[in-house]
Amino acid sequence: MTVGRFYAQKRLKKKNIYCISPRSINVAGSIDCCCFDKTGTLTEEGLDMWGVVPKTVTNEFQMPIKQIERLPYGNFLFGMVTCHSITIVNGKLMGDPLDLKMFESTGWTLEDQKNVPDSQKYSLIHPTIVRQPRKEILHGESNIAESSVQRQSSIDDLLADVGLLNGETNNDHGIVREFPFTSNLQRMSVITRRLSGSNFNVYCKGSPEMMQQLCQPSTLPENYSQQLAFFAKRGYRVIAMAFKKLSSKMSYIKAQRLAREIVESDLEFLGFVVMENRLKPDTSKVIASLTNANIRTVMITGDNLLTAISVARDCGIVSSDQAVVTVNARKVLQKESHAYELYYTLDIGGCENVTKDLVNISDIISLQSSGANSIDGVCETENYQIFNGDISSLSSLSMTLPNSNSLTSVETCETWTHQDPELGVASCKHEKKCHRPTWRNNYRFAMIGRTWQIVRENFPNELKNFVVRGAIFARMSPDQKQALIIDLQQLDYCVAMCGDGANDCGALKVAHTGISLSETESAIASPFTSRNATIDCVPYVIKEGRAALVTSFGIFKYMAAYSMVQFISVMILYSIDSNLTDKQYLYVDLGLISVFAFFFGKTGAYVGPLAKQVPLNSLISLAPLASIILHLLVVVGFQMAGWYQLHQQDWFVAFKHSDEDHLGCYENYTMFAISSFQYIILAFIFSKGAPYRKPIWSNVPFCFSLVTNLAIVCYLVCYPSQWIRDFFQLVVPNNFRFRFWMLFYGAANFLVHVIVEIYVVDYLLFQKVQLNRERNMKKSQRKYMHVEYDLRCCKTWPSITQSCQAFDSSTLLTEIKPTYVEIRAEQNFDTPASQNNALNSFFEAESIQAIQTLPTVAECSLLSESEPTKLLLRDKQMRGSDANVIQIS
Repeated sequence: MTVGRFYAQKRLKKKNIYCISPRSINVAGSIDCCCFDKTGTLTEEGLDMWGVVPKTVTNEFQMPIKQIERLPYGNFLFGMVTCHSITIVNGKLMGDPLDLKMFESTGWTLEDQKNVPDSQKYSLIHPTIVRQPRKEILHGESNIAESSVQRQSSIDDLLADVGLLNGETNNDHGIVREFPFTSNLQRMSVITRRLSGSNFNVYCKGSPEMMQQLCQPSTLPENYSQQLAFFAKRGYRVIAMAFKKLSSKMSYIKAQRLAREIVESDLEFLGFVVMENRLKPDTSKVIASLTNANIRTVMITGDNLLTAISVARDCGIVSSDQAVVTVNARKVLQKESHAYELYYTLDIGGCENVTKDLVNISDIISLQSSGANSIDGVCETENYQIFNGDISSLSSLSMTLPNSNSLTSVETCETWTHQDPELGVASCKHEKKCHRPTWRNNYRFAMIGRTWQIVRENFPNELKNFVVRGAIFARMSPDQKQALIIDLQQLDYCVAMCGDGANDCGALKVAHTGISLSETESAIASPFTSRNATIDCVPYVIKEGRAALVTSFGIFKYMAAYSMVQFISVMILYSIDSNLTDKQYLYVDLGLISVFAFFFGKTGAYVGPLAKQVPLNSLISLAPLASIILHLLVVVGFQMAGWYQLHQQDWFVAFKHSDEDHLGCYENYTMFAISSFQYIILAFIFSKGAPYRKPIWSNVPFCFSLVTNLAIVCYLVCYPSQWIRDFFQLVVPNNFRFRFWMLFYGAANFLVHVIVEIYVVDYLLFQKVQLNRERNMKKSQRKYMHVEYDLRCCKTWPSITQSCQAFDSSTLLTEIKPTYVEIRAEQNFDTPASQNNALNSFFEAESIQAIQTLPTVAECSLLSESEPTKLLLRDKQMRGSDANVIQIS
């Protein structure tokens, strides 16, 4: 029974897939649900820096900056170079790939304290120092050797250029303390100090959702959520950066004692760091192959929900004809009986020719169905009550959305709210007037980890619906990933989990088949580890698992049938006090059975696409049991037919038992000949090929053993030599016609066995009876099939009743108010000549090159004749009176 796993493990090793639990190979053959992590699994391990979106002092987003070297010296840049966990090992930067990409894009350098043992670095004030790029000033010449990309000038740079501030500011920072990143907190932070200063600053980065809660609301731009959605819906990974200035009285000792909750509170939002995470080349192809094989695919990630939805659509986890219903939860303060309510948002912006019904309601309402406690009750209820208000206007609007991935698509999302955790559904009392929207035929759920936890704790009746139809689970902690795998298993899914990080260890461990793409912590928890860091290994594992499973079933049936064939022939001979000779037993056991069993599992996995039907995984089922019983009936029939024909021959002499140890007789010859053919035939019949294994002729050793033993048996039956007769104690009839009858019985036996296995067992019993019963959602024994049946029958859940407009992304990055920079000089310009010199200094060739924040300066004038110390820089595109004014003293 283990020979199939043995050969499958060897074949997987050749593909750089290593297995530490061989029994998991057979389990992999039953996989019908695959869960994937996103970053490093579906997408590339390394992130590429797309750009940054800093915030202005007027609390608005700037235009994205893709050349990070152009960032002016300021808190945003200082956060990028300090807020990380990068260390130097053997002269190389080591750390999280995201941190490395972010730091390397700045051009800064990191210095670790050399010649200091690691055990003593805790006593250093600055164990790690980050230094700004140094300019190589050519002595004796006025020009400056700089990189081809010019850094944008900060306000301090502008003041330094006109001689109003010392331009030799040292921006090097020392990292005083680090709070590492954790999945539960979704953030990390550091306490730093500029080497040329004395104040301590806090820089914190993390998920935009978490940073939105930690930052002061007054520092968040009004379009914070829209800007985040703009990048997330395009699949970018967005990191929020924040800053906090500690008290000037803060000492080094106090900074080391500050609690993390205090450090990471009341932050000032600085902007977004946008990372580009591309799909791996094989991702879409593998997801498509799994989907075509009716294997469900699910994404479980710690990334942003909108980013996860975008990646899911790109790779095919959510197909182009599927709608995504986002599930959210919020607290209900006005009701004491329920702590939370669920509301649903429908996104069909990426679907092709999807028709939907919009139910327009004048006010935001909550719906509750009467007389229904479950989804089944909602489907059967016809009269519905409106909870907490009446519908003032209700109409049905049918519209067809074009195929568009743009965020400017009209009305691509809808929302519905219900407040009953036991009901979990809502409906409209005018349901009979509305036809079922097309999107209800094919939709998937998406939610974040917080919502998932609330559903598990407060909405147990709806949990199974989200498990069956859920495709995207974002912001999931390691414990939540593990819990989701368990919930899938409780609904009778056979689950595979594929991940690459430590956050996936729990899910990899509890899954039926865990596949790690990393050789670190996750490799210890998972039975399979692939050295090729792509999900292309998943179909290979499933194929080999199916091949091993079919091989195990085949060997089991063959060994069971072989025992029964020999038992039947021996029992027939026992009726006349005869038996098989010792040499005949030896040849059958060693020459036939052992050889066939050894080479049986060498047939490789099928090289074509994955079959849609999972192979049988239970021996105690209709098809395996019927196969063995029917084949045994054929065996008995042919052995009895040969026995009967032997007794009808004129030359037949019945065997007479004597005290001598001599068992050779005509009956022995007949039973040995027919049973030997049956051993070979059954080995061929039970060694199946497509769609789970390669054709039988691809297994050269097995085919060679079949042909060789068939020739040997034919030789023994037709014309054995005298020493062979003596060796096996064969009493061969002199009638050659009877010998050829034995060959005919072998050929006829083969044809009948083929018909029984292919037509009766595989076609009638397996496909027509067993498969139809398993595919019948009502009669299936799998729990998730019953849930899916209920969801397909229900036309009112989830009920979408509130329409919301999608924002226009075309103006998202362009509607930025112009900025006037007002500079208040530290010295008075007493004469017009000094005023003009100050003005003209801004327009000198070198100064204009340095002023990158205002690349199209067209006008510079005094703001007030009475206050000649105020200067105004006006951009060409700055028009209107609503411009922002920045005053700098």
